[in-house]
Amino acid sequence: MKPILGILQKKILDTIPAGISIASGASGTEVIHNARAAEFLRIQPWEDFAFKSGENQSVKLYHNGKELTPAGLPLNRSAWKGETVKGIEIDFIWDDGVRKTAVWNANPLFDENGLIIGAVAIFEEITALKQAEEALQV
Repeated sequence: MKPILGILQKKILDTIPAGISIASGASGTEVIHNARAAEFLRIQPWEDFAFKSGENQSVKLYHNGKELTPAGLPLNRSAWKGETVKGIEIDFIWDDGVRKTAVWNANPLFDENGLIIGAVAIFEEITALKQAEEALQV
């Protein structure tokens, strides 16, 4: 993958207390993640990692109890369709039982001709909040 970001840009993005994922190209098949996103996703910072169909991935993603396909993910909706996505709550459930929840926002990135060249998604983890809400309901 051709480097999208320089060292200074990565350092700046790593200081932001939110997860940031950046897809390059309209296909959105190459996706990198800042340190906060990588921690949430349980991968290495700036590792190229995208959720894809047909692959044996150790995590499943759900929105309102329904499993998401890659086409339903906020970052992909922005990269593939040019959509702006706001406030989508997604549950991540790993095979080892770890469960995390985050609220996602995503925007497409356009070149000077108006063509989609990628997308950026920003999310805030709300796992602790969801767990507190569930505990109050018991």
